[in-house]
Amino acid sequence: MGIARRNRLQIRAGMVHSGVHHPAQHTTGKPTKTRAAMDTPLNTITMPDSWAATLAEDIRAAGASVVLSALSMQPPRHNNGTPHSDLWQAIIAAPPRGVSATIYLPVPALAHPATLYNTSAAQAAHAHGVQVHFVPMPRLLHAKTAIIDGILVWIGSGNLTAAAAHHNHEAFCRFWSPEIAARLLMRWEQAARG
Repeated sequence: MGIARRNRLQIRAGMVHSGVHHPAQHTTGKPTKTRAAMDTPLNTITMPDSWAATLAEDIRAAGASVVLSALSMQPPRHNNGTPHSDLWQAIIAAPPRGVSATIYLPVPALAHPATLYNTSAAQAAHAHGVQVHFVPMPRLLHAKTAIIDGILVWIGSGNLTAAAAHHNHEAFCRFWSPEIAARLLMRWEQAARG
């Protein structure tokens, strides 16, 4: 059993929908199951030392779309197999394999130093086919979320940075909910329009 699986505290919650897995609706309109849906528990809390690796696994398993939001994003300095590097590689590998990848970030602002690398990080991601949308002020996009194939939802505290992946105490809730996925996606789309 891998580290990511051992360090995950599994929770069976009352909000679990009927059935074990829910099909994702892709642009073809045909329901399909993602590899993530077939291989992982419904609801988990991911512990600090494994969230980036587990999210990278889910992104690699995506069949149609990956939508992320964060306060801060920084690409790794080296592709060295660390959790942060692995997460970045999973994100930028999505578009070449036909998976739409979108990231929502706040507009960089001196008043919020964590946002200052967002422009260069967005350019690096965009060079690999990732769509990046900046959310304008006055409200700061602070939420850290992931929506995989419109059904698997992550909500937590970790930014897309090495500090969050390697050093900070972060936590994420990971659960299946097409309803919450759709509401989050609509919120980020509206926020990016200002």
